[in-house]
Amino acid sequence: MKKIILTGIRSTGIPHIGNYYGSIKPLMNLQTEYHVFQLIADLHAIPHVRDPLIMNDNVRTITACYLACGLDVERSVIWRQSQIQEMAWIALILMSLLTADELNEVMEISNNGNMDLVSCLYPTLMAADTLMMGADLVFAGRDHVNGLMLINKLSQKYNAVYGDILIEPESIFSDLNEMVRGLDGRKMSKSFNNTISIIESEEDLYRKIMGLQGVSETDSFATIVDLLSHSLSSNELEAVKEKIRLKEMRLPEAKNILFENLEKEISPIRDEFYILLKQPDYLNQVLLDGLRKAEEQAALRKSKILASAGFR
Repeated sequence: MKKIILTGIRSTGIPHIGNYYGSIKPLMNLQTEYHVFQLIADLHAIPHVRDPLIMNDNVRTITACYLACGLDVERSVIWRQSQIQEMAWIALILMSLLTADELNEVMEISNNGNMDLVSCLYPTLMAADTLMMGADLVFAGRDHVNGLMLINKLSQKYNAVYGDILIEPESIFSDLNEMVRGLDGRKMSKSFNNTISIIESEEDLYRKIMGLQGVSETDSFATIVDLLSHSLSSNELEAVKEKIRLKEMRLPEAKNILFENLEKEISPIRDEFYILLKQPDYLNQVLLDGLRKAEEQAALRKSKILASAGFR
C-alpha cells in the first residue's frame, strides 16, 4: 500500500511560478510513489480573503490550476479543508495542549503584535489536518520546519494524555531551491508584488520579464539565472552563465531567453486551465469526489480522537 503524503495550499488566489517550481511541480512527480492528498486550506485564508464570492472562486481556480499542472484525480485527492468540520474541533483539542511559549517558538508572535490569531494558530490547524488524516508524510517548504516539528510534539502530547492514537508523520521537502526569486530579486511572494502567475498571459509575461529590474545589472542577471535554473538542463544553464561571465550576453538577450523558457513551461498549463475553468460542474465534482475520499481516510481516526477526548 502506498504511503499517504499530505500537502496544502491556502486559497488566496492563483499560484505563482515560485509555488509551481518549489511545490506543485515536485508534488506531481510524487504521485506515482505516494497517495497524494492535496488540501485547499480555505480556513487558513480567512484573514486574507473576506469576500465569500472570492473565497469560493479561489477554491475553484486553485483546483483548476492543480489539474492543469498534472494532478491525477484517479491517483490523488484534492478537497476543501473546511468541508470536514471536525478538523476545527480537533484543532481546538490540540490548542489545549499547546503553551503560548511553544507557539511563540514557531511563530515569533512576540515580535509581531499585529498578527491575527488565525495566522498565529495556523500550526495547530496544520497539525489537525495532518493528524486527522493519518498522513505518513507531510510535503512542505523548509520554512515550515518548525511547524512540522510542532505537529510531532502535539502528537506526542496527545498520545500521552489520551492514548496512543496519533501517528507522527515524517517530512519530505522539494530538492529544488526553496527561494525562487521574484522580479525584483527578493523571494517571489504576493506580499512583494513581484510574482509571475502560472497562468500569466504571453503578453503580460513578456512585459514583466522585460521590466525585470534588480538593484544592479549583476543582481538582474542573478534573478534571471535563478529563474532559468528551474527549466534549463544543467549544461544549458552553465552555458548561459558562462556567456554572462564573459560578457557575451547582454541583459536584453538574457531576458528574452527567460521569456521563451517560461512561456514554453506555462503555456500548456494556461491553456488547460482556461479549458477547465469553463467546466464548473466538473471542478465541483472533483472537489466532491475528493471530499468523499478524504472523509473516508479521516473517518476512523477523527472518531477516535473525538471519542478519546469525550466528544463522542
